[in-house]
Amino acid sequence: MIKIENLHFQIHGMKILKNIQLEFQKGLLHAIIGPNGAGKSTLLKNICRIWNPTMGKVFLDDQDTMGMPRRQLSQKISFVPQETSIPFPVSVEEMVFMGRNPHIPRFHNPTEKDHQIVQKAMEDVEIMPLAKRSIQELSCGERQRVWIACALSTQSPWMLLDEPTSSLDIQHKLRIFSLLQKFKQNGLSVLLSIHELHYAYLYFDTVTILKQGTVYASGPTKKTMTKEALRNVFHVETTFHGTQESFPHFSLA
Repeated sequence: MIKIENLHFQIHGMKILKNIQLEFQKGLLHAIIGPNGAGKSTLLKNICRIWNPTMGKVFLDDQDTMGMPRRQLSQKISFVPQETSIPFPVSVEEMVFMGRNPHIPRFHNPTEKDHQIVQKAMEDVEIMPLAKRSIQELSCGERQRVWIACALSTQSPWMLLDEPTSSLDIQHKLRIFSLLQKFKQNGLSVLLSIHELHYAYLYFDTVTILKQGTVYASGPTKKTMTKEALRNVFHVETTFHGTQESFPHFSLA
């Protein structure tokens, strides 16, 4: 379980996150939603210690992450950033191998087991045919799957993703969500930030709604993404075609 207590974060005197209190249980798909600037990406980066909280604590299985060496934390939480360009030529396979870095001692070569894990990660996200190609040659959707394979090769119990579908067309969005559901079935815990409210509603077990750096609501998706909550935070009206389990439609409030 990831537990966050009284977390605050500020940068250059600006308060980005304020008094965050959250719990994320293992084995589920968790989504973080909120308007632009609500603190979604910042919260993820505080959890995996890309940035350290100004105040408060993050616990992973009851252990304070601030007391964990970064290598140990990287073995337990992998992070998939937003679409990031690579300024130097690197093959897909080499990129995925970077996910093994937390497990390979300095000045040591990868073992046969490392090679097998990397190959399995590429197979799981269906990029084996791209293994020898330069990552700079790939489409946005293909690159996103490479980043996910890199995180998967870490074999961490938690995967954090920062808006992994924001620049993808619908085909690649659905492929990513299908992959995440498969990861959940295999025991992986997933926490991501997402802009697309309808996908958060349809695919995720829990949703946390951030508003101006604070937690507006958090809990099971269908109970949390209420019409009132979405109206107050996103200023949209929500209607459902059929039952409340069906695809939601949003319009300006």
